[in-house]
Amino acid sequence: MNRFLIEWGGLGPEYDTLIDLNYDGVDDYVIGWYGKAGNGLKHNWDVFIWDVVGNDYRRDSVLTGLSNPSFFSKDSMVTSFYLPYGSGHGERLEWLEGRWQRTMEVLVDNEEEQSDWVLSYPLAKRKEVIRHPYQGVPPQRILRHLYGSDQFDQ
Repeated sequence: MNRFLIEWGGLGPEYDTLIDLNYDGVDDYVIGWYGKAGNGLKHNWDVFIWDVVGNDYRRDSVLTGLSNPSFFSKDSMVTSFYLPYGSGHGERLEWLEGRWQRTMEVLVDNEEEQSDWVLSYPLAKRKEVIRHPYQGVPPQRILRHLYGSDQFDQ
């Protein structure tokens, strides 16, 4: 936490917690914070994974900085999104083969009622488009999330 406060110039965190994000049986450290600039929801987190060899927490480069993250422990899945007023994006990561892998990406431009949500599946190399009005959080049928409740579904 001290390292976070120094790096962010006193930006106050929303929460901190211990939770096992890499399924090794050891709790990892998460600091949740809210972004200072931009529009749209800006909840973020810094994730520190316990390094057994170094006997220390190490910042995770994949999970750190995800916007509006939701963690679904039982499904081995993390989702995130950032939907400001003009256009936005989201993603789904899944714990596969011992690491977090992006299994879906979402892109959308704000065309109000006629917005096309483009879903890409990098591992399957396919895309689909769903027409749905633009909104500040993704529809659950497009990207599952826990916004409005706890970020950690255990």
